[in-house]
Amino acid sequence: MKIIIKGQEVDLKYTYRARLAYERVAGEAFKWKDETSLAVFIYCCIVSRNITITWEEYLDILDNDMNLLGECAKWLKDAMTVAHRLSDDGSTSEGKAEEENGTEKK
Repeated sequence: MKIIIKGQEVDLKYTYRARLAYERVAGEAFKWKDETSLAVFIYCCIVSRNITITWEEYLDILDNDMNLLGECAKWLKDAMTVAHRLSDDGSTSEGKAEEENGTEKK
């Protein structure tokens, strides 16, 4: 999913880096349980892409586009579904997983 942050297009990706950033920020492993956990995880997805943005700047973006978090929720649900399906299949093909969940290396 692509979003605009400070005039820069950012391609959100569901990655280990984002999940680890969430653990560091929240003090627990990522589990999507409410709007706050979703907002924090999306923030972690953004900063894990080496985008410099403060929490307050991020909240301003969400305040200015009330649909953005909902769009991110749909994207995350799809990305998590693909990741879980691949792990349930026992698939170890990194390239296939990256292609299907939007995290292919360029």
